[in-house]
Amino acid sequence: MPARFARCLIPSMALLLACSNSGEPCADIRDEVARENCQFERISALFEAGDPGWEAALQAVPSPSSRDLVRLRLAILDPQKGPAICSAVETDDARARCQQVVGRPHLASPPRPPPKGAE
Repeated sequence: MPARFARCLIPSMALLLACSNSGEPCADIRDEVARENCQFERISALFEAGDPGWEAALQAVPSPSSRDLVRLRLAILDPQKGPAICSAVETDDARARCQQVVGRPHLASPPRPPPKGAE
């Protein structure tokens, strides 16, 4: 029974700590790269699961440039949704980059194996 309790307690504590900040769980991370990665990982998990809450989570990110970085990475992750994602960017730099991603969706595609007989 104690081992079972411990297995339940650890995820509960992690969830509690993640929710302790009012809306943006990654905001307390001091390292900028780690904070940006945290935001992307959190939002992309919702996005990939088809959870419509990803947009609300994105809006909770405090900086427009950080929100745009997440949008850009999501557009790379799912090029078919890229145009819709890119239509919401807020900064000029991100708008230009997002258009590059949308215009070159093959860059986000997984590599294809070589054709048979081309060894």
